Amino acid sequence: MNDKFFIELISDLDFEGMVVEVIFKNQIVARLNYDKGIENIEMEISPCRDMSLVFPLEEFLSTIERAKKLVVKCYEEDRNKK
Repeated sequence: MNDKFFIELISDLDFEGMVVEVIFKNQIVARLNYDKGIENIEMEISPCRDMSLVFPLEEFLSTIERAKKLVVKCYEEDRNKK
């Protein structure tokens, strides 16, 4: 994996559960959440107004897949707490 991508698990008061951010070169490019259920994971794309981001598609897709797996894990942990 390219070291320019990483994912971060955060707690955002705008969402009921945890949120996973996808970050590229210190810029948040996407947030995944499961507020509408695990079968309806939403991805919010963050626009980059001051710059354009260019990165390999396969690395981005791989990172999104890892982020999705983390969202699923958080959902399952939240469900087991109830």
